[in-house]
Amino acid sequence: MQFTQAIVRRPAPSCGAGLTTAALGTPDYDKTLTQFHTYCATLRQLGVELTELPPLDGFPDSHFVEDVAVVTP
Repeated sequence: MQFTQAIVRRPAPSCGAGLTTAALGTPDYDKTLTQFHTYCATLRQLGVELTELPPLDGFPDSHFVEDVAVVTP
């Protein structure tokens, strides 16, 4: 099965306040955005159509869109 669509959410400036168990320090927002754009570009190169949601500053972890959605006619 090949996926043809994906939902992504742009990271908010508050992403550094998200929950983590890693002791790697606070994420760099500019680097996070660069990684996000690279991720999106890679998906597009693979033929995946993206639906990009806006950032949610009040929810620092909201850029991790992990819940599965099944859409049928």
